[in-house]
Amino acid sequence: ISYLVVLSNEMRERLFLKQVFGPYISPELMAVVYKTRKIPELGGEQVNGTAFFCDLQHFTKISEKLGPTQLVNFLNEYLTEMTDVLIKNGGTLDKYEGDAIIAFFGAPVRTKAHHVNAVQAAINMQKRLGQLREKWDSEGDKWPPEVKNLQMRIGINSGEMLVGNVGSRGRMNYTMMGDTVNVAARLESSAKQYGILIHISDDTANALPDSIVLRNLGKKRLVGKLHVSESYEVLGNLNEANTETLRMLPIWSSALEAVADRAWDEAHDLFLQTSELENTRPGQIINPSQLFLNICIPYWRDQKLADNWEAVWEFENK
Repeated sequence: ISYLVVLSNEMRERLFLKQVFGPYISPELMAVVYKTRKIPELGGEQVNGTAFFCDLQHFTKISEKLGPTQLVNFLNEYLTEMTDVLIKNGGTLDKYEGDAIIAFFGAPVRTKAHHVNAVQAAINMQKRLGQLREKWDSEGDKWPPEVKNLQMRIGINSGEMLVGNVGSRGRMNYTMMGDTVNVAARLESSAKQYGILIHISDDTANALPDSIVLRNLGKKRLVGKLHVSESYEVLGNLNEANTETLRMLPIWSSALEAVADRAWDEAHDLFLQTSELENTRPGQIINPSQLFLNICIPYWRDQKLADNWEAVWEFENK
């Protein structure tokens, strides 16, 4: 009888944890939460983690072309597929905001691999979206071109953040807060100006293995920030990288060095080479090479630069 009572209590505890955290974290994390009996503290706790923001391109156009029922069906399919990938890679769902997915890694169970898990989740979500595009395209006229060519941008940043239950006594949300979170949101939105899909901070990039291919996008100051930092584009896993990408990277590094030296003609010629090696997507308006060729270099070239000038790009829009 005692054994049955203990077993019944354990089952109730597991069911409670599943009901509370099941929609947000993976079964593996759920098992650790149960084993450690570590429930997130009311009011929050300081953790070193990774913030993750994901948003769709041209969602306004999509919502205008779909009826209410079709729009809901589309969003449910998209959000379900992306969230499944997110959770399988160790992420915790924070919330949905329309088509946006907000999540974090490194809580409620702390892990040193939160940087890698977040970036790998982003890579796998992009792959899964590619499969969904093929599916939607095979369904003929059911979907407009904006759905068949759907793209999503992801911003990722790592650092100290507050994670915990926030809200009223009657309604709480397990969420994240802090400057680390704000920077991740800025990285997602600024990815549009580069024409890239996965935009990460140097704090995240510095913790990644060489098996993940990155492109240094140079120094920048994000909107509302005084701090200058470098950011990176995630190009995928090394074992899946195409020849053009691997050829482009050393040329790109030389181009950034030429910009730092104010060797504008040399930088222009090098970015022309990288532009020819850029991967292009349907509906893509700009890429990082074109940003430097058409906007950054012409702007800097026309300025009277100080002797201590650094190639820092100032973002004016979120």
